[in-house]
Amino acid sequence: MTKKIEMNIVFTPWTIDTYSTFTTDSFETMEIDNYNEVNGTNYNYDDFEWSYDHKGIVKALAKNWLEFVTDNIIDDVIVAIKPDGEPWSPREYNFSTDNQNIIFTVNYDKLNDYIKANQASYNKNKIASCDGFMWFGDDDQTKLHYYLAYKSGNDYTPANYQMDQYEREFDSSWEYITYELIKKNS
Repeated sequence: MTKKIEMNIVFTPWTIDTYSTFTTDSFETMEIDNYNEVNGTNYNYDDFEWSYDHKGIVKALAKNWLEFVTDNIIDDVIVAIKPDGEPWSPREYNFSTDNQNIIFTVNYDKLNDYIKANQASYNKNKIASCDGFMWFGDDDQTKLHYYLAYKSGNDYTPANYQMDQYEREFDSSWEYITYELIKKNS
């Protein structure tokens, strides 16, 4: 029996966070270094006017997330993954980050078999509320979270995912970040 389980990206091992993970710092540094090399200058970040399409960056990361995760974790338990709506960014990054709702189609019998085969680990490591954190997920989301963290996240590690995103980010950053030299008054 297959079942659809909705979960936010933040509850998977792979993120689309632009606040601390996929910042544009490396792209900017590369562009400034290239500009200085080509033009024989020694400019820094503040010598340029930068324009960012943040929504575009988050959408590109979410699109890449879906492609990378689908290519790397589809198995006999997770049979399909699709986005539900558009990705979003929080107004402030205090306790949240960029996110999107995702619908996982799972073979529910095989998910339960995996949980039963790993019952002791599941009981010890499943996501749950604790001081400073409230888990509002239901039993199905709790099981899927555990599977993603302990099976899928080991098969396609967050580090491998991040490298895939970084490689793709450099290619797509041209579309979402523009800059021009600010004319200096001397």
